[in-house]
Amino acid sequence: MLMYRGLPGSSGQTSATGRMCAAGGALLAAGLVVYVLMVGTRSGQRLDLWLLPRSGSWGGYEQQTALLGPARQVLALAGNPVLLAVVLGVVLLGGVLGGRVREAVAAGGVVAVTLGVAGAAKEVLPRADFGVSGSITHNSFPSGHVAVAMAVVVAALLVVPARGRWLVAVPGAAGVCVVAGATMVAGWHRLSDVAGSVALAGAAYCFGAALAGVRGEVAPLGVAGAVGGLGGVAALLVACAVTPGMPGGWPVAVAAASGVVGLVVVLLLALTRPGVVAAGRAGGRVAVGAGLGTGER
Repeated sequence: MLMYRGLPGSSGQTSATGRMCAAGGALLAAGLVVYVLMVGTRSGQRLDLWLLPRSGSWGGYEQQTALLGPARQVLALAGNPVLLAVVLGVVLLGGVLGGRVREAVAAGGVVAVTLGVAGAAKEVLPRADFGVSGSITHNSFPSGHVAVAMAVVVAALLVVPARGRWLVAVPGAAGVCVVAGATMVAGWHRLSDVAGSVALAGAAYCFGAALAGVRGEVAPLGVAGAVGGLGGVAALLVACAVTPGMPGGWPVAVAAASGVVGLVVVLLLALTRPGVVAAGRAGGRVAVGAGLGTGER
């Protein structure tokens, strides 16, 4: 059975652009919801504190674990501007050499916008004081380290051919999970900061893909599964936090953050699943069937 996809520049491409813009707007809205509910409410701040309690009455948020040292080393690497420039340069150069100049330009823009917005938001957004014992009013939303890590990964997803995105997505998502976990173990950021950064970078990817004309089919089950999974993570955290005697702590925070990262990456891939384009046209449309892909971006 054949599916059909419009030729480049047709209404099919227009709908793909609209789809990615809508997805970008939804992810931005999700990041805003995280800020409003977890940073802007007493209950949300208590949830963050349940996940990452302070080390004593006057202590910081560094978690007392053998992973604290390795976490600091990870953050030193992730925050190294020279290393960031080299990695991003390799990503962009690979896109240019592969003939994906538009995607490379968009990828550079995705990283720049993500870092710019994350930095500005951290300076501008307030953190209300609800008198939550153990909480501080210094705003750390969103996480810059997680934002740059996620931005580099989604930039790489833009410049690689459609059928190679999973090869980048899996190790890339794993790397973002490590950085996210390190920021929380080291006491630099809360779960809400991580979730906000991931949503921001995901939104930037969607807008970048729309501008670059990245095409692909939607995987409805993948989109539904990712969105449902994100809702499930949120519901499970709330249920655990309000259950008396339920242990929290950094392992729960790291697991939740990893789930958010993985599910957002799955969502982005599901929005641009490569179609399989067969040779020949029918009625001015490209037939998508069992042949090898051509023209996928």
